[in-house]
Amino acid sequence: MLKDKNKFALCAKGQLAICRENIQKRGLEIGKIEMIDISLFGYKGFIYFGYQINEVYLIEVKNNINIEKIEEFKARMRMKSEITKPLQDDGYQATIKVLKVPEVIEAESLFWLTASIQNKGNSIWNALGSENGKYQINVSYHWLNKKGEILLYDGMRTPLPEDIYPGEEILVDVLIQSPEIPGNYLLRIDLVQEMVTWFESRGSLPAELEFKITSK
Repeated sequence: MLKDKNKFALCAKGQLAICRENIQKRGLEIGKIEMIDISLFGYKGFIYFGYQINEVYLIEVKNNINIEKIEEFKARMRMKSEITKPLQDDGYQATIKVLKVPEVIEAESLFWLTASIQNKGNSIWNALGSENGKYQINVSYHWLNKKGEILLYDGMRTPLPEDIYPGEEILVDVLIQSPEIPGNYLLRIDLVQEMVTWFESRGSLPAELEFKITSK
């Protein structure tokens, strides 16, 4: 019955990057991602119970198996190493270019954009941080209004898919959550070393784009 149908996966809030990585590990293609609330019901003995889980990601998994993506993922996994300290001062330099964005973005929705990110510094950007996420280098963003005032400082995090050496350039699919209220906004995309600093604070130039957010 489900042989040729798309499937769906549920993912807890804060675990989206890990869920996405595990799905791609199996060579499957990810479709639309939504945030939903779900209600669960069941029996425990003779007692009927129910409870609600808020803000869970519903991930559409397309029924396409890509062998090349499986091999690419395995290769990238072998090139992930851990960083255990802040970068050197000249390591926080990046060139970020946004290459692909959706044509229409609705309020309070999740969307992907593709960014080209180049390491312009003199330090390796290791893809993994310590156990508690400290020192990990992620792609993130700020939302600003038309006046340049920051409305959201800490956006969702997208981890680096692999270690990036000085001079290297990669493409990253960056996950963004749009503002709740429709209107005109400025999106500022930057890198951040967790619990240390944003790259912009060390002189790196973030990428900026103007967006018109529509109502649902």
